[in-house]
Amino acid sequence: MANSNELEQLERIVLKLDDSIDKLTEVSANISKLLAVQEQRMNTIEKDTDRNQDDIRHLYSKLDSVSKALTDKMDESMKNSSAGHDRIEKAFELKVEEVNKRLNALEAWRWLVIGGAIVIGWFVNRFFK
Repeated sequence: MANSNELEQLERIVLKLDDSIDKLTEVSANISKLLAVQEQRMNTIEKDTDRNQDDIRHLYSKLDSVSKALTDKMDESMKNSSAGHDRIEKAFELKVEEVNKRLNALEAWRWLVIGGAIVIGWFVNRFFK
């Protein structure tokens, strides 16, 4: 009997071991599935990261080109502004020269008129006394 009791216990232990092995097999299969899903997610994240990095590089490239274009336009605008300023300055200088010439001519006439008046006054004083 002791043998039969031991056999029953051994049988129960073997059944429990079989159950445990089945459960471990299920757990192992589930872990394999989870690892496969996680690996797929990691691959997706890597692809997204690569795409995002490419997008960022593209944006930096566009920003550089826009920045260069704006800088070029600003430089061109400054050159045009400087050229316009120089034209205005030259035109102003010409006007000032023209006004100075006219003023000098008026001053010459003023002295001629004053000189003529003095001569006429001297003649009048000398001959009509």
